[in-house]
Amino acid sequence: MYKHRLLVLTALMVAAFSPVAAFALIANVVVAGDSITNRTGLCGATDTHATCNLAGKIPYEHSYASMVSPMSNYDYLVIANAGRGGDTCTTQTKYPNGPFAGSDRGLLTRLQSTVIVQALEHNAKLVSVLIGINDVNIYGVPERDVVGCIQSVWAQLRAAGLEVWAMTYPPISAASTVFANPAQAQIRALSLNQAIRAAVIQYNAHISSGASVKLVDGYLAYPADAVDIYTVDGAHPNAQGARRIAQQWLQAP
Repeated sequence: MYKHRLLVLTALMVAAFSPVAAFALIANVVVAGDSITNRTGLCGATDTHATCNLAGKIPYEHSYASMVSPMSNYDYLVIANAGRGGDTCTTQTKYPNGPFAGSDRGLLTRLQSTVIVQALEHNAKLVSVLIGINDVNIYGVPERDVVGCIQSVWAQLRAAGLEVWAMTYPPISAASTVFANPAQAQIRALSLNQAIRAAVIQYNAHISSGASVKLVDGYLAYPADAVDIYTVDGAHPNAQGARRIAQQWLQAP
């Protein structure tokens, strides 16, 4: 009897501490977007955020994507980061330098080759999409065209059998130096977020419930009057801001 109890106890202890038993995987995830999503982890100790950004080297802990897996106890496993700093949804001029020099700029253009292929190869269930702010703030693309592009991205992902989580942008400061006209950039970001929210409702109204797009309202990650606390430059999150965005991602209804 004692031996039997010991064997049972040993089995329970092995199960409790087994890596397999440590989490219940809900989904492998691919993330797509721009500099808010892309972080490489290649920054050196003497680099500034500006030099890191210029060279395409930004600390990985400044991305919500790096926080999702550990904060979910690995229920969600981010297996590929398809974000690109400076990217747009619509096709724009090719990258002149940096890690993507010569590559097309525009998520819709590269969606099949850099997002869908990765998702299918790694058995991903869902793709998280945060894109559009560079379209409206740097290239002056009309908001309706940006949203139309984003909806086309969603449609292609859904056609590939992937679940889609659409994100809005976290707050940016009217004093941020990231964009040429910060005050106007802030207004456009707010307007883009509102358009993305409306686009999710519109998109879901015309498809079956099983193929709906989930909204992650990143704007609610931290207060608009606390941007300086949660960003490095009034737009790009620091590690604390990234953590708040990941928390918002995990708590999305």
